[in-house]
Amino acid sequence: MRTEDGRTFVEHDAINHLIAPTRIDRAPVPAGIDDLLAKPSLTNDETDRLLAAGDPGLEAARVRAGWPPPLAQVFYPGMPSAREQMLAGFGPPHTNPADEVHHVVDGAVMFGLVLGGGAQALAVIQPGDVFRLQARTEHWSKLTSEHRVKAILYLSQPPGYAHTYTDTTIRIT
Repeated sequence: MRTEDGRTFVEHDAINHLIAPTRIDRAPVPAGIDDLLAKPSLTNDETDRLLAAGDPGLEAARVRAGWPPPLAQVFYPGMPSAREQMLAGFGPPHTNPADEVHHVVDGAVMFGLVLGGGAQALAVIQPGDVFRLQARTEHWSKLTSEHRVKAILYLSQPPGYAHTYTDTTIRIT
């Protein structure tokens, strides 16, 4: 994680102290899905297989909390324009009414955060990382230069809600 004042953090404890209540934890990349990880896009059946292979601890926590079933986020170079448009909607700073948990299993995604006092930080979430974002936390995201990620997304509310975009200028890239 890098902050706009140039500090870099690599240890999860230090990162989590800085970004609390948001957290970055670790969970294994699901076993038995190497063939899915090697593919840029997934069919509906392959997406179902990816979701079924998700981390048992994250799934148990979802069920205990009464959250809806997880979603697969699969973005890749050359994806259809509708997916590119969806991805573009994550780029401007915004908040959401739901808690989010992103378990990255392939590729990487960058999350920007607005911290206390308006400071900004940027984290690269990689395979095995679990990014836990509380509702109403101001953030943005974009893909890394590889332009690909596969993630299992857990939401505390059913999808379909609108982001609330803010007028924050991104100062860290």
